[in-house]
Amino acid sequence: KEIYEPVAEQQCCRWSAIQSAIRRAAKLAWEVNPEAVRKLAGYPLTGCPSAVQFLEMIYNALVRGTTE
Repeated sequence: KEIYEPVAEQQCCRWSAIQSAIRRAAKLAWEVNPEAVRKLAGYPLTGCPSAVQFLEMIYNALVRGTTE
Protein backbone atom coordinates (compact mmCIF):
# COMPACT_ATOMS: atom_id res chain seq x y z
CA LYS A 1 0.00 0.00 0.00
CA GLU A 2 2.90 2.36 0.70
CA ILE A 3 3.81 2.29 -2.97
CA TYR A 4 0.34 2.14 -4.47
CA GLU A 5 -1.42 4.85 -2.44
CA PRO A 6 0.66 7.86 -3.60
CA VAL A 7 0.29 6.78 -7.24
CA ALA A 8 -3.43 6.18 -6.79
CA GLU A 9 -3.86 9.61 -5.24
CA GLN A 10 -2.04 11.21 -8.14
CA GLN A 11 -4.16 9.29 -10.65
CA CYS A 12 -7.44 9.81 -8.73
CA CYS A 13 -8.20 6.13 -8.26
CA ARG A 14 -8.07 3.43 -5.59
CA TRP A 15 -4.75 1.89 -4.57
CA SER A 16 -6.15 -1.53 -5.43
CA ALA A 17 -6.56 -0.41 -9.06
CA ILE A 18 -2.84 0.41 -9.22
CA GLN A 19 -1.93 -2.93 -7.67
CA SER A 20 -4.21 -4.72 -10.13
CA ALA A 21 -2.65 -2.93 -13.09
CA ILE A 22 0.84 -3.94 -11.96
CA ARG A 23 -0.29 -7.56 -11.48
CA ARG A 24 -1.72 -7.56 -15.03
CA ALA A 25 1.53 -6.10 -16.41
CA ALA A 26 3.58 -8.77 -14.62
CA LYS A 27 1.29 -11.53 -15.88
CA LEU A 28 1.40 -10.26 -19.46
CA ALA A 29 5.18 -9.89 -19.39
CA TRP A 30 5.46 -13.45 -18.06
CA GLU A 31 3.11 -14.83 -20.74
CA VAL A 32 4.82 -12.98 -23.59
CA ASN A 33 8.48 -13.44 -22.64
CA PRO A 34 9.24 -15.34 -19.42
CA GLU A 35 12.96 -15.46 -20.23
CA ALA A 36 13.15 -11.66 -20.34
CA VAL A 37 11.34 -11.49 -16.98
CA ARG A 38 13.80 -14.00 -15.51
CA LYS A 39 16.70 -11.93 -16.85
CA LEU A 40 15.15 -8.76 -15.44
CA ALA A 41 14.77 -10.45 -12.05
CA GLY A 42 18.39 -11.44 -11.86
CA TYR A 43 17.42 -14.53 -9.89
CA PRO A 44 15.61 -17.78 -10.74
CA LEU A 45 11.85 -17.51 -11.12
CA THR A 46 9.59 -20.55 -11.33
CA GLY A 47 6.43 -18.61 -12.08
CA CYS A 48 4.93 -15.22 -12.68
CA PRO A 49 6.21 -12.65 -10.18
CA SER A 50 3.85 -10.95 -7.76
CA ALA A 51 3.11 -7.25 -8.15
CA VAL A 52 5.64 -6.39 -5.44
CA GLN A 53 8.29 -8.65 -6.96
CA PHE A 54 7.69 -7.13 -10.39
CA LEU A 55 8.10 -3.58 -9.04
CA GLU A 56 11.24 -4.62 -7.18
CA MET A 57 12.66 -6.21 -10.33
CA ILE A 58 12.02 -3.10 -12.41
CA TYR A 59 13.47 -0.83 -9.73
CA ASN A 60 16.60 -2.97 -9.35
CA ALA A 61 17.09 -3.20 -13.10
CA LEU A 62 16.85 0.58 -13.40
CA VAL A 63 19.35 1.08 -10.57
CA ARG A 64 21.72 -1.48 -12.10
CA GLY A 65 21.25 0.00 -15.56
CA THR A 66 20.20 -3.35 -17.05
CA THR A 67 16.93 -2.44 -18.72
CA GLU A 68 17.84 -3.51 -22.25
